[in-house]
Amino acid sequence: MHDPKSIFFQTELKWPPLEEYAVSEDVVRGLFNKMFEPGGHKYDNLQLQSDKPTLYKKARGGQSLCQFGSDSITIEESHEECYLREFLNTVETVLGGINEDDIPPFFLQRVKIQCLCQTSICEDAVELLAGRVSRAYDAIQPFERPPAFFGVRFRFPPVHLVTPRESSGEPDEAEDEDDIEQAIAEGRIEEKAGFVTLRLESYAQDPSQVWMEVAEMYPHFDSPMALADIQKITSNIQKSYDFLTQNSRSFLDQFDTEGWSAQ
Repeated sequence: MHDPKSIFFQTELKWPPLEEYAVSEDVVRGLFNKMFEPGGHKYDNLQLQSDKPTLYKKARGGQSLCQFGSDSITIEESHEECYLREFLNTVETVLGGINEDDIPPFFLQRVKIQCLCQTSICEDAVELLAGRVSRAYDAIQPFERPPAFFGVRFRFPPVHLVTPRESSGEPDEAEDEDDIEQAIAEGRIEEKAGFVTLRLESYAQDPSQVWMEVAEMYPHFDSPMALADIQKITSNIQKSYDFLTQNSRSFLDQFDTEGWSAQ
């Protein structure tokens, strides 16, 4: 597979849906004005007369926006030239334009990222996903026609991964609470607390490319995040990006090879 090209970034930060936690229009308007200052992320439009006040601008075939819900703030970049570093800078800039007292702590972060990845060996995404990944292509005769589009979806639950005491070997899933407690005491545990949904599909505009999307949830119920925890917020985005562009690509690389054959 070739290097993935990102086309969509979104992160949503949520707080409890309580009336006293609602962000006022004055705060939204103040952020809009703040973004016009040097070093800000300038939005061209402000929409206050809606259920979700929104700051947005058109950008290279798409848009850039910041939207406030009754219990959330969403920052999104969806256009032709989306890059991780620029999105992280946007998140830092936008959140940095809000006063700590004007927004509640965040109990949950959602991250959604999409990218395109060109096949190297396979003719198109259908051959890769239907013919090799799922091995379903040879069993489509009952449809009496070949598919033009195909996709697969994975959902990964929360898990505790325990590194073996020896330096070699792959991490194992902790089986019970005693295993977890002992691994924590020994510093051998990695907690993956949220659900991850991964979609790999044909891309309608270019069948030779795989459309890839990761949607990941990061719960922070025990230790809510504040605006000052920007490094933790951006780190979660980085983790999701790595999962999509590294782990998922490595998965597809196993099938997009010369001489591949089903085992």
